[in-house]
Amino acid sequence: MSPEQIVGKALKKNLDCVSIETIYKFVWKDKKQNGNLYTHLRNQEKSYRKKRGAAKDKRGQIVG
Repeated sequence: MSPEQIVGKALKKNLDCVSIETIYKFVWKDKKQNGNLYTHLRNQEKSYRKKRGAAKDKRGQIVG
């Protein structure tokens, strides 16, 4: 079950819940500590955020 689904079900049942971002932060922190929560995510290896300080995105630019 994805963090988005967890939050969605909690909202439908009028339960208090943390944000999607907070769930992801917890999962990635667990992974850094050799945990396995990330294995339950749909896309274990994909990161949905661009890394800060990275070079400009060059998609869609005409070369030359």
